Amino acid sequence: MKEFTITKAEEGQTLFKYLCKLLPQAPASLFHKSFRKKNITWNDEKCTGKEILREKDNIKIWFSDETFHTFSEKKNADPSQKKSAFPFSRRIIYEDEHILIVDKPAGILTQSDNSNELSLNDALLDYCHYNNHSTAKPSVCNRLDRNTSGIVLCGKTVKGLQMLNKIIKNRTLHKYYRCIVLGETKEQDTLKGFLIKNESANQVTIITEQKDNAVPIETRYKRISTMEKAGNICSLLEVQLITGRPHQIRAHLASIGHPILGDTKYGNKKSLEISKALHIPHQLLCACSITFPKIKGTFDYLSGKRFSSFVTW
Repeated sequence: MKEFTITKAEEGQTLFKYLCKLLPQAPASLFHKSFRKKNITWNDEKCTGKEILREKDNIKIWFSDETFHTFSEKKNADPSQKKSAFPFSRRIIYEDEHILIVDKPAGILTQSDNSNELSLNDALLDYCHYNNHSTAKPSVCNRLDRNTSGIVLCGKTVKGLQMLNKIIKNRTLHKYYRCIVLGETKEQDTLKGFLIKNESANQVTIITEQKDNAVPIETRYKRISTMEKAGNICSLLEVQLITGRPHQIRAHLASIGHPILGDTKYGNKKSLEISKALHIPHQLLCACSITFPKIKGTFDYLSGKRFSSFVTW
């Protein structure tokens, strides 16, 4: 028999989800059978898996050591083996016991890919001293392109992750970006259209009419100022994402003739010439600020709070 005590970081999830993280290779049928036979108990009571866990809850599991070993997560991807290559703590904008807001520099992956390159998420796990024995795994909740800098929201506890994922999914979190684009834009505008993603090329196309596999998008911007770059008029914009799709801002602005400087994927001939002349290493796009919606309960202290990143260009 193995016994576990729920920590504050782990509370808020169902017993079934907790077990799926504890024994990720186990089939769901094993858990349901164990509930019926009381081979898994919750505070010494028979359970169904639907119970919401609280701090100090007691979980007992009558499995053999061999069964635990068979269904436990393999350790070949231990995040503690990846150490942060940049000063993560100095990039933190806000932190409490449940969430963390960090300013991602351009050039860093938000999440790991097949390259095994260090990502912001790896640095988060290192900073939080995460180990594979906990079911409360810190994680980034929103993703920025490698060469886009700015605000990334991270959950440190189950409750923090649940709250952040909820307000991102229901689009009540207000996200603002700043970018420098080619040309003089309108003072403000709301762009609508449809986006199609080519997964193999990791590139999107913006169209004006609905087609199969196209998803609706909406991007709102206002012009802050104009400036001259290499003899060309450019605009500094504040952009609000109404929908959040891959490469949405970059492709949407490019589709109306105002590509972001430094964007080699969606830039046109003129913007690329300017970027080359000025030695711009990446797209001048930054997730500059977020504003939390009205939140009730545990996270009411975040209601209406606005956080801003360190724009460095």
